[in-house]
Amino acid sequence: MHIFFRKLGSLGKKLLTWLKIWLMVVGTIGFCLFILEEGSQVATFSTFMSKNNQDYELVLAASDIMNYNNKLIKQINKYVGWLNPFGYISYNQYAKAQQIYADECLMFVLRNEPDLLNGREIVISFTPKEILNLANKYVYRNGKISVSSEKEINASMKSMSFKGIVNNGIVTYIEDVEL
Repeated sequence: MHIFFRKLGSLGKKLLTWLKIWLMVVGTIGFCLFILEEGSQVATFSTFMSKNNQDYELVLAASDIMNYNNKLIKQINKYVGWLNPFGYISYNQYAKAQQIYADECLMFVLRNEPDLLNGREIVISFTPKEILNLANKYVYRNGKISVSSEKEINASMKSMSFKGIVNNGIVTYIEDVEL
């Protein structure tokens, strides 16, 4: 192939130079994404024993790391990931899958040690099994998780995704979100 570029003369040298630059840029982007992916995987592996040992603080810390890394992966992929279409597709799908596990870790902590989340704003998907209409608020329950709202947000008992803030083990509804 090098002979081909030599026969093209100065145009071949320019093409070869641009190819080298493109490969360096794509390699740097890919390596950064790879390191972020590895960090998320290490955090994922740490949750296996932490869940078994009921170490909810470590599960929450791992979830935070996964969320932070996913945010970076999505931003890098959005702005420069398109330079490598195969990497773009792969890391986009990886971030989606990793987000599901990070969300599950957050729900695990919410179900088992909700006080660790006091004051934290979270985004969750939730399907109520019971609705209580109290004097000035609605309470939606699903096992150990309760959601409080001043307005009726889910009379149909279907799955909903929303942003809320955790206080004393109860998630207070803030607004709907699309996941």
